[in-house]
Amino acid sequence: ANKVLDTSEADDTFSIQLELFHRTRLSRIEESMCVFRTNAGSDSKPMTHEGAERRFRGLERQQLLFVDKYADADFRQMSRELIMRDTDNDIRIFGLDQTIDGLRAENARLQEELAEERRRYESIVTSKRWRAMEKLAKLLHR
Repeated sequence: ANKVLDTSEADDTFSIQLELFHRTRLSRIEESMCVFRTNAGSDSKPMTHEGAERRFRGLERQQLLFVDKYADADFRQMSRELIMRDTDNDIRIFGLDQTIDGLRAENARLQEELAEERRRYESIVTSKRWRAMEKLAKLLHR
């Protein structure tokens, strides 16, 4: 297996998966069989845009190499799968965009509310009545 796999790739387990997909019958298991955790800064979850782009471009290269390597694969089925996943991703992105828009609107409302509270606070602490009470309190503390 090590002769087939390039350990310098963006994700060394990705090639293993592609090889297994080619060498075995494709099947789908609806329930997860394991948990894959990523930590910020790991190979799977880079901290910077440049690092993420480098990883994604590396994965892209790996996938394109496999397309060329296994030209006899069922590209019709692969295309169907990709189209369905792309549609699912578009729907997910649309939902995330709506969530972001809602959060921005809520943030703007809260910023306005905070500004109003600050104006009310400033009007109180700069009022003649407040200053008079402040002076009285200082006299009583002496």
